Amino acid sequence: MKASDLVKIIRKVVKEEISLAIRKELRPIIKEVKTKAVKRVAKKPVSKVQSKSFTSDNTLNSILNETAQQIASENGSDWPTMGNGQMTSQDARNGLASLMGMNDPNQMFGGQPSAQQMIPDDRKGAPVPEALEKALTRDYSELVKAMDIKKGK
Repeated sequence: MKASDLVKIIRKVVKEEISLAIRKELRPIIKEVKTKAVKRVAKKPVSKVQSKSFTSDNTLNSILNETAQQIASENGSDWPTMGNGQMTSQDARNGLASLMGMNDPNQMFGGQPSAQQMIPDDRKGAPVPEALEKALTRDYSELVKAMDIKKGK
């Protein structure tokens, strides 16, 4: 008998024995899971939202009514709010920072960056001229507002 044939036979026997052992060990666990009654908490009944006619297209209208029903059943109200509060125009200006519960977008990245933080790694040792430092750390929001006013926005 060759060594490779012996290895194949041993592998086959070990595989069969492991399979039997696993089945033997899992059988009581599977029975236990099946016999346990899974308690499900019933959701409180939600009153059905009245169907409205949003559009003349029947298919689109039924989809919109299903969406309204789903929103009402999930949240208990017609129009849920994000972050447990009403969004304002200031929140829209702040963007992602507002959704993350921050008042100012600069809070998202740890505040106003310094000139040293903005210099590329390969230039860290070089001195930064004052004019460049001012350009890198300047708050350009007033400039952008002025440009918008000039454009008539």
